[in-house]
Amino acid sequence: MTQKVLFYWLLFFLFMQTATAQIETTLPALSRINQSSYLNPAVLPAYKYSLGIPALSGIGTQLGINGLTLTNVTDNIDDSNRINLTKLHEDIKGNALGVRVQTNIELIHFRFKSKKLYWGIHANNRVISHIDISKDLLGLVINGNTFYTGKTADASNTQITSIAFNEYGVSVARNFNRFNVGVRLKMYQGITAALTDNMVLKQTTPQNPTDPVRVQLGGIVRTSGITYIKDSIGNRKATNDEKETVIPVNFNNMGTGIDLGLTFDVSNKLTLGASVTDLGANIKWKSRTFSYTFNNLDYSFTGLTYDQLRYDSLRDNYLDSVGKLFDFNGADQQFTTAIPTRFFLTANYQLNSKNTIGAMFQGQYRLGESQSAFTVNYTRRLGNRFDITANYSKITNLDGMVGMGLAIKASVFQVYLIQDNILFLMNPSRNVYMNFRFGINFVWGEMKRPVKVY
Repeated sequence: MTQKVLFYWLLFFLFMQTATAQIETTLPALSRINQSSYLNPAVLPAYKYSLGIPALSGIGTQLGINGLTLTNVTDNIDDSNRINLTKLHEDIKGNALGVRVQTNIELIHFRFKSKKLYWGIHANNRVISHIDISKDLLGLVINGNTFYTGKTADASNTQITSIAFNEYGVSVARNFNRFNVGVRLKMYQGITAALTDNMVLKQTTPQNPTDPVRVQLGGIVRTSGITYIKDSIGNRKATNDEKETVIPVNFNNMGTGIDLGLTFDVSNKLTLGASVTDLGANIKWKSRTFSYTFNNLDYSFTGLTYDQLRYDSLRDNYLDSVGKLFDFNGADQQFTTAIPTRFFLTANYQLNSKNTIGAMFQGQYRLGESQSAFTVNYTRRLGNRFDITANYSKITNLDGMVGMGLAIKASVFQVYLIQDNILFLMNPSRNVYMNFRFGINFVWGEMKRPVKVY
């Protein structure tokens, strides 16, 4: 592996550490693993019993970068190994550099059949982080005020939303001749949160250098489970506990949601499916909730006078007064965050007992953004131990992607591996989307499917 390829991978993991609802293109086709039922609770299991190995039955991470590729970074490195930040800023597409990261770790699951019903319970740990850094804000940092002489740098689209929570679910599914129906009830336990709301951040640099610089600032930053950074909250002094980082392990930050699913056998070969996940889902944050409010500042800087430059006391008074203008009010305020809702429409045609082709359309509304994807896939079963699938997907604002998945059963162990964009592995410099899943399940009691005759 060349040094340049190693550098690409290093940049990728650096991007990943700075920061997903989640697009899934491969998981639905591996219907013989329990985790596929998270996208449609009506999908019946392939085994009478499935038990997840704690913290190993499902490890998933998704990364998406909007505005730049790693190639943009490496192409702007000069002979002295320095990045040309001005050129890199020019290469940003759109009005912001966006980073989307989601992780999903399945803590445990257990699924079993009881008479005509298929039951399941699970506990997952999820993190969703969305960061948008305004191109104008980066321009100010990189190029300074003169870059915007006679113009307004508007960085109000800078946004941060990051939530971490545990998800607990109970599902039940049943077959009614041609129909399978399923429902999953969910409870969410919030851990930490940080988000911005109604941000205003503008700077107008005059054409005439002697004219004042205008700054406009407003908005709210909300947090839960994160250290409070001021000395007072409203009219009282902040406690030592509030000024320490304490990850809450209580059940004060709670929420609920529901998954609904349906499949229909049109014929003995064609099956249609529809589902919606995290419907009406949200978390009410009540534990260690703090807000920082900027008071819609609109201020013009006229600069320091000669006396203020000459005398320390006058200069300090001036700087203190300017600092107070940028101060913010702290408060202990509860808030609510929505968990992104997703929907899936699927069609699968069974060519024979070993080969299946399918198509899927899915969409999601995630923290102020909508995204959709269309996927065509092919799945083949090799003997009784291997299931392999490949697909091609087109996701909103992304190039076409090729995904692959593999499930292997050895004794009672079932191992699966999924990568929704194998082109990333081949060329990480130009691909800015990655979704990886890995897991190990205990499964036993394989259920023989009856031959469909309609």
